[in-house]
Parts: sequence; C-alpha cells; structure tokens
Amino acid sequence: MQHEHISMLLVEDNPGDARLLREMLNDAGGIRVEMTHVRTLTEALELPDGQDFDVIVLDLGLPESRGLDTFQRVCRRYEDTPIVVLSGLDDEEVAIQAVQDGAQDYLVKRQISGGSLLRSLRYAIERHRAFVRELSELRRSGENGVIALVGAKGGVGTTTLAVNLGAALAARGGSVVAAELRGRFGTFSSLLPRIPTENVSHLAELGAARITPQQVRSRLAKTSFGLNVLLGPQEASQEFELEPDVAGALTDALAEISDLAIIDIQAGPSEGQLEALRRVWRIFIVTEPEPAAIRSTHVTLDVLRTSGAGGQVAGAIAVNRVARPVMPRVSELSEELGLPIVGVVPPATEACAVAQQRKQPAVLAQPDSVFAVSVAEIAEDLAAEQVGTPSVW
Repeated sequence: MQHEHISMLLVEDNPGDARLLREMLNDAGGIRVEMTHVRTLTEALELPDGQDFDVIVLDLGLPESRGLDTFQRVCRRYEDTPIVVLSGLDDEEVAIQAVQDGAQDYLVKRQISGGSLLRSLRYAIERHRAFVRELSELRRSGENGVIALVGAKGGVGTTTLAVNLGAALAARGGSVVAAELRGRFGTFSSLLPRIPTENVSHLAELGAARITPQQVRSRLAKTSFGLNVLLGPQEASQEFELEPDVAGALTDALAEISDLAIIDIQAGPSEGQLEALRRVWRIFIVTEPEPAAIRSTHVTLDVLRTSGAGGQVAGAIAVNRVARPVMPRVSELSEELGLPIVGVVPPATEACAVAQQRKQPAVLAQPDSVFAVSVAEIAEDLAAEQVGTPSVW
C-alpha cells in the first residue's frame, strides 16, 4: 500500500488543533500530505466542485453543527471521498455511530500521534478504493439492485406496475427509487400530488461524464409514501434522445443511491435503454395472456438476447387488464412464453381510478384489494434472491 502524496481536507474549528495535526503529519515523514484547512462546515460545503481530496478529516464538534448531522452533511457533499472523524472523549459513541453510518475510521483527540493519523488516512483511502473496485465488479456482473420492467408491447400497464411495485417495496423499508428511464414523455407524475421542476431530461443535459449520484439524487421527487421517483420528460420541449452513455451513467447512479431501484422501460427499447438493461440486476417482461402480447414477448426476448441483456431476464409478469371468460393456466402460459411467470396482476379498474383521484399508487389507495395484495406478493418475489413461481392464476 504505497501513497507518495495524499490530498487531505481538514474541517476543524480550532486553529491550534489544526496546527498540531499538520506538525504531526510532517514529523511522521514518508508520505507528503497536502492539507487544506477550513474552520467551518459552511466553508467545507462551499468549496468548488472541482477541488478533489483523497480523504477528509472531520471534527464532529463544529460550532455551527455537531455530531452525526455534521458527518451526514459532509458525506452528502463529498459522497465519493472517504471520511475519518475526530471526536473528544465525551462524544466517542457518536464517532462510532458515524463509522457505522459510513465513516472509514474515527480518532479521539488528545490520543492521536503522527503515525496513527497517517496510518488511519492510508487505510481509509485503501478501504474506499477497495469498495469502489468491488462496486465496479458488481456493476459489471449486474448485481446492483436495479430491476427493469420491460413492456412486451404498449398498453400492458408497465408504468402503473412500476409505481405500485416501487411503493410496495418502499413500504418494506430501505431506499427505493422508481425511474422513468426514457427520453419521451413520462406518466409517473399522474400519481404525484406535485410535479418536480426537474427530471431525467435535465440530467441528460449534463452529459454522461457529469451524471453523478449526487446529481441524480437532487432530481428525485420524494413522495409521502416513501418512494423516491425520477420522472421522465414532462413537456414536449424536454423530450430528447437517450444516448447509451447517458443511460449507463443514470443506471449506475441509481444503483448507488438506492437499496433497490425499478426502472420503467418502454416496449421496443431504444439503444440507450438497451445499454441500461445490460447493467441491471434483473429484467422482468410485463405482458398479457393474449396472442399479440405473447408474440411481442418473444420479439422482446430476441432483442434482449441479441443486445447482450438476455442473461438478466428473470421472468415475466402477466397483467390481466380485463376479466376473461377462460384463463390460461400459469404453467401453460409459462411454457408458451419460455419464461417463468413470477406474478399475475388481476384487473384493477376501480383501484386505479381511486389511485388517480387520491394521487397515490393503488396499493396504498386500496391496500386490501386483490390487486394490492397481488402486487405486494410480486414485490416480495422481485427482491428475493430466488424468484418464485405462482401455482395458481
């Protein structure tokens, strides 16, 4: 583990402590540490975006902010930089909590030596780099917590299902995002009481190189029911061509900012959407038990396999939008599609009408309906390590 140079940001209000830390690092020798010192949280948060650091040393006891709030605000601002926290003997428990929340290490003031400080900095940097490498491997293998719903054809209810599955998953706890990964008009907003001012089109304007988890997080609409939503374009002037590099950057960012993300992919995926599908954890095709949808499912499967995303296909979700006099058995439909059926969604005209009126997903508007119960069961399966297959229609 060799570092010839370390760029460090020190956030410490006491100039005497800052001077002492600088002298300790100089005396430790072996590695040159270039220290940038700021005395307040505001100064740290307002440093230029282009000023990067290898590591941050953060005093948890700043005058304008104390404890975990200090750490969390710095963590949000410098989410790609490892943090070592400084504490006094009286708030060591808070420092331990910060480590549990993502800090790389903590050091107790008055117990620090130059050697221990330098060692902590080096280990923090190495652990962070190891995490980044592991995350990169997960992305390449697709095991990143991103689930894609792909419509076999238009009108099968993919968007409605994405929002309701997202709401059901959010109710289980954790950070869940539902995203309209498209360059054309998005309809998630019909279930939101307030439409945010920015959406995926504003992220696309940044270009792939500037699409970071922080940029994506700032465009999320936070709902009252716990689901975070990234909307598609809301006006004709906002529509754009989703380029593959932008779609890839968006998918990677969604994976980083959530425990689980659901992306809504239209029928006949674009080249950009296909790039996103190559990076996801699982793909589920949303279809209907009728001839045109079944044929379209086979075409969709061929497109995914040809594009290199076929390995992520985990099954199909059958949406029964209207009551049918004769229902195919799940086993028969599965055989016809060549895919496991991981869930069946019953007709939900009334539940969807109530949802539109209340501006919330049907699983919440009518939680005891057959539709809501069915979607909740599918949500459990989608997030499980092993996808189950329903035994009855």
